[in-house]
Amino acid sequence: MKTYSTRQINTKENIVYTCREATIDDAQSFIDLAKAIFTTTPYTLTSPNEFKPTLEDQQNRIQQYQKSDSALLLLIEDEGKIVGNIEFSAHQKKRIQHQGEFGMGILEEYRNKGIGSILVYQLLTWAQRNPKIEKVCLSVFENNQAAIHLYQKFGFMEEGRQHKAIKQYDGNYIDLINMYRYV
Repeated sequence: MKTYSTRQINTKENIVYTCREATIDDAQSFIDLAKAIFTTTPYTLTSPNEFKPTLEDQQNRIQQYQKSDSALLLLIEDEGKIVGNIEFSAHQKKRIQHQGEFGMGILEEYRNKGIGSILVYQLLTWAQRNPKIEKVCLSVFENNQAAIHLYQKFGFMEEGRQHKAIKQYDGNYIDLINMYRYV
């Protein structure tokens, strides 16, 4: 039940983005995208020095997404340049296979331009058509108000918190908010 076809999406500002599934040919571009995101936002669990996949590692990871009918890795492009991604995986254990989690990232210069909305909408549309997926979940830093607002706009609700889940480099703690939406 893997059905996502490439889409051209026109924004209110008349910018056309291409949203498509990742292929193994995107492996190096995806690594470069992730490194750029990890160095420009405080809202990721992975720090830049922890992210060290090889090209082969990333190709294998993309292939796993391609093989799964309950996982999706979408990329968004601006004139051929990959500027963001969203990835969703359902859980593997039988009793929780009906739900999964997603994460996304957008290059700094493309944030606050509607790309997050495009990616979340595309993911939810795919999930609604997937008979295996009933619940889409995510975790977000409590101080990432822009992301929380985006998720609420799409009907996500807070399900709980992981108190002091994130320890900042300065020693301060941040809660992770768990959010969900049924599809």
